[in-house]
Amino acid sequence: MLEATLLTVDQIEGDNALDMIKVRGIGTICTDLAMLQGATLDKFIKIPICHTFTASYRYNPRGRVLCSVHDGVFNTVNPRDCGPVVRPALPPETTACLLNLDSLRTQYPDRKYIFFEYGTFPQRVMRDDEKAQFIQFTPIDGRCFTFAKQQFSPDRHQVYQSNGRKFISVVAQKNDSLVSNGHWTKKGDGYWVEILPIVWMLDLKTGWALSEAGLFSGIAFDDAKTYNGQFKKTFLYNFMQKYFVPEMSRENNVVSRIYPSFENANDNDQQTSETPKPSKIPAYGVTIERAPMSVREQMAFYVNNGQSFMLHGPSGVGKTDRVMAIDPDLTAVPLWNGVLPEDIVGKVIYPTGASLPLTTGRADGGNPFDGAPTVLTGGGQWVAPDWYNVLCRKCAATPDQKHILFIDEVTNARPTTQSLIFHIVLKGSIGPSHGPLPSNAVVVLAGNEQADSGAAYNMPAPLFRRMAGHIHLKLNMADWLEWGAERRRDGRPNLHPLVAGFVANNSNVFYSAYDEEKPQKWAVDPRGWAQVSDMIYANNNVLRSELLENKIGPENTAALIAFAHAPMITLDDIVSGTANPSMVPRTFEGQLAMAGGWTRATDDQVVKVRNFIEKYMLPEIRAVFDSMWAGNDINRLNQLRAAATAQFMRG
Repeated sequence: MLEATLLTVDQIEGDNALDMIKVRGIGTICTDLAMLQGATLDKFIKIPICHTFTASYRYNPRGRVLCSVHDGVFNTVNPRDCGPVVRPALPPETTACLLNLDSLRTQYPDRKYIFFEYGTFPQRVMRDDEKAQFIQFTPIDGRCFTFAKQQFSPDRHQVYQSNGRKFISVVAQKNDSLVSNGHWTKKGDGYWVEILPIVWMLDLKTGWALSEAGLFSGIAFDDAKTYNGQFKKTFLYNFMQKYFVPEMSRENNVVSRIYPSFENANDNDQQTSETPKPSKIPAYGVTIERAPMSVREQMAFYVNNGQSFMLHGPSGVGKTDRVMAIDPDLTAVPLWNGVLPEDIVGKVIYPTGASLPLTTGRADGGNPFDGAPTVLTGGGQWVAPDWYNVLCRKCAATPDQKHILFIDEVTNARPTTQSLIFHIVLKGSIGPSHGPLPSNAVVVLAGNEQADSGAAYNMPAPLFRRMAGHIHLKLNMADWLEWGAERRRDGRPNLHPLVAGFVANNSNVFYSAYDEEKPQKWAVDPRGWAQVSDMIYANNNVLRSELLENKIGPENTAALIAFAHAPMITLDDIVSGTANPSMVPRTFEGQLAMAGGWTRATDDQVVKVRNFIEKYMLPEIRAVFDSMWAGNDINRLNQLRAAATAQFMRG
């Protein structure tokens, strides 16, 4: 008997997490169907990045409550909540009935996971340009998909056929969710949702499979206020066995396709049965790139295109460091509490000697920065703030280069202080006719959320909406280690290899929360470890326990010094051929930190490093190493392409 279930917290995080989750993460998008059913989405943006149910709980405040997970962040929800999305999982006993797991492991020895298609389910809304193709809908007898009405009672949706494709009709349960046809939903409106094959991600080591997308929503987990951990007794589990499993497998009860990655999704030779290949979704003349973008790549995109954006995240996650990695010569606007208004917007000086913050416009409409105060109506002269003068000089000196205007701690500033930057962010100038920002200046904001800082204020809607993008930084060690391996202007990595290796092999020291009510003596976080790294660099690679204890405390200091005595594989070991493969860490983070220390390899040495990584480390490590080693160096990128081509030709 086939079974559908959910992943538990233990399968999602920690050392025992499934390999496919360790590599790809738990974050996912949801189908249009789930959006129409009222899916709980990212609270800042209304695109289909969703919260998904888990089968267990992690926190237990005021009784046992269920966990939902959103891109690695756990949230407690009442089991009666019907907002989180259901992302079904197939246990090994089920996948063994569908696939020859031993054969797949032999066929793909270097992969942690592959993809396969099994079953069909309503997923995508009909686009406007398709409506002319589907005029007459014919019901298919005995074919329906069942969801929940008023949380716990079944609600059947008839399947219709039109022009060789199948649909169900769904009514939107809420407003303002962006579905794939480009429309924002309106509660009560009806949509045709097409039935498409379900894509599953298969963890080759364990045999567990997980749907690539969150499939449906609007169904409560259980008819209870608390949860005792017995998932098989819940409403949701029994609902999936009674309705989801038979309905999704009724038409396609064999695996229709197997492919190692989405890049192979259109290969005809991957068919494993006579089931017709699903029709392609027209792409409006665009292509879809499924490879995830790193935080650095997202930031670089916005900066290169002159679009302002904001970084969100807890204190110490590395917001400022990431911005400085894009533009080490950025210009900062002072926004701490107590800053004088004239330090942000400048001031007006009158012949009488009076001086006031900028409140009036410039009369002549000319360039506000020409090296002299601007004459204003009423006889006053505007004096630009220091940051503005500095920014204009930088932008004028290199007009073909983008320069970042960085406004940090936005949410920690009082509303009266926040108001001073409104015009800078919203209109690109200090005032209505004063201080326009240079065309090659890009505004970047950063701040904490209220959940991360007791001093944070709500961000006004106009300011929030003005950003082209909001990047939410999480405590992701892999991203942090990748940043740590990047080279600074002095040629050294952002993180000292000792610090990167220590944290990677001791994940419990990566971050410790700070209690503002009862402050502890030490609290470590990514920024703190970067400061430890700078301390080691500044002290010429000499470790002094007193200096380290001042930052990370005695226990962490003792552990760090002990780790420094442990053997490791150096670049010289690899180049000389004396590297001991048994010293390679077993964890992804440990391997990433070690490989990051080898990015100083020269063009002549990199071949040996890449060969060592390919032979003894996880497949994903070499791709990350290549990215860190080449950076934006065209010659190095061409060298890697040539190496890949030569390897392909050798077979």
